[in-house]
Amino acid sequence: MEKQTKKVTVRMPAAVFSTFEKKRKVANLSKEAFIRKLINDVRIKPRPSVVYTQLLNRVCELLNKVDDIYIAMYEKGILTKRELDTLSIGIEKLWQAVKDLE
Repeated sequence: MEKQTKKVTVRMPAAVFSTFEKKRKVANLSKEAFIRKLINDVRIKPRPSVVYTQLLNRVCELLNKVDDIYIAMYEKGILTKRELDTLSIGIEKLWQAVKDLE
């Protein structure tokens, strides 16, 4: 095992430290082991760019509009209930794909 030679000091408000201590005790780990586990076991994703967030918001807006159009077409008798359900499944799959991108 590699020798532990680096030290990190962390400052936090009392309420955050209290939460840290509760979670650490539930996990039955030392402070050091708890922090190492957090560092090693959590996948931290980089913050998305502003352009990506704007694009994601625009895609969500478009999906909502498409869904509204499908419902309006059903209400006017242009689509059958079965067609609406089939299209709604497609919209749900697109929503899931958008969520997976996050």
